[in-house]
Amino acid sequence: MLLSCLLYPVGPAAIILMPMIVGGLIDSHGFSEQQAGNIAALEGLGLVFASMLAAAWIRRVSWVKALLVAFLGYAALNILSANIEAYVPLLVLRCLSGLAGGSVMAVTVAALGDQRLELARLVGHEVHDRS
Repeated sequence: MLLSCLLYPVGPAAIILMPMIVGGLIDSHGFSEQQAGNIAALEGLGLVFASMLAAAWIRRVSWVKALLVAFLGYAALNILSANIEAYVPLLVLRCLSGLAGGSVMAVTVAALGDQRLELARLVGHEVHDRS
């Protein structure tokens, strides 16, 4: 559970830090405002799309393995995109980064949701399933 709590912010970090990323793309890399906005939008779309797709696979795969692959992919894609200055390759890398970040977020939210029952039992509360 602690690991889920520590890794959860990785997914939303892309959205929270996006204004700084867009500013850096414009100031440091010379992208136009529209190009920087497109990069930001595609990353956000990747995040949302991955979160929606997770509904199809989240109960069928090992969360530990999925989290490891998504987190390592997210880290690698961020490192790679830090060294890319061409528009189209950066656009693709940031979209893939959004997909990986959305997968991290989906797994951690699912893990935290499942831990609700266990946590309640540990502290002695009775939990009623509302389904």
